[in-house]
Amino acid sequence: MSDQTQPLHRILVPIMLVVGLVAVAFGAACGGDGGDAPEATATEKPVATQVDPTPAPSADSIAIGLDFWHAGWKVTLGEATLGQDTLGIRTVSIDAVFDNLSNGTSTFNSQVAVISSGNAFGDTGIEQDLPNVPAGLSSNGLLAIQVDDAFSLNDATLIVGNADNNRAVVPIGPDSPDEFIPLEPLQIAAAGGAEAGPVAFTVTGVELRADLPDWSEEVEEGHLAMIVSFEVTVGDGIPIGEGVLQSENVALKLPDGTAVAVRTDGRSGVNELLQGKEGTTIRDLSVRFIVDEPAEGQYSFLVRGPYGPDRAMVEGEVTFDVPAS
Repeated sequence: MSDQTQPLHRILVPIMLVVGLVAVAFGAACGGDGGDAPEATATEKPVATQVDPTPAPSADSIAIGLDFWHAGWKVTLGEATLGQDTLGIRTVSIDAVFDNLSNGTSTFNSQVAVISSGNAFGDTGIEQDLPNVPAGLSSNGLLAIQVDDAFSLNDATLIVGNADNNRAVVPIGPDSPDEFIPLEPLQIAAAGGAEAGPVAFTVTGVELRADLPDWSEEVEEGHLAMIVSFEVTVGDGIPIGEGVLQSENVALKLPDGTAVAVRTDGRSGVNELLQGKEGTTIRDLSVRFIVDEPAEGQYSFLVRGPYGPDRAMVEGEVTFDVPAS
């Protein structure tokens, strides 16, 4: 080798050694033959898991504190309790005060059911206690209805009555979807007087209700009972033989202009002798009619009969309004 090439050789050898060492180091860093060198791993993002909200626990007792009216009864509901009876059957028990509005001793006998999540239950629990209550008085008792394991008081509703008659609806839990329908009687502000010849009469009150208390029965669905209370003052001049006031002598004119007669049941009418009572007032009379629901509108109570001279037909009427419920 010449003297000119020798220096170049001396320069290239060290450079090649340096390059080789760099290559080995780079290969080890990249996971080549690096022996125990750790492998690079991708970092995974955590996956969000959806957690279902914990359902609210079903209450085992709820204070109702509401009244309903049905078939001659006013019933005040106290605490509803969900538990098991002595036989281990799941049962809803409701404390109640039964107020007998009928004319005789009676026991509450309306059909009762509870509903939860669209499921209805009507089988009576063995702990049910329905007292025998004298007329005009009240007693404590207990409604008990068997339910299943899925029943909840939170959305429960009490239904009173059968499908053919008016039904009371009482929401029990705060999540009940049903409207409160107590069937509370409505006292209507109605007063006024009129004359049918020598027979003067005065309306003293009107009541609209969904039941027939003296029968301990409920009015058919879509209808209500209207009771008109009145008194009659008898004047002179009633023709002989025409001095009676009976159911045929009264009527109720409806908002559409038609009229209905007294309910024919032997208890809803009137039967009074007028002759011989001239100059006196017969008080505490009442008659009952059946009207359609809704009942709002203008009504007229009519008294009519052959009370005029020569048995002429005479008529008087008192008009009153029933507000929208």
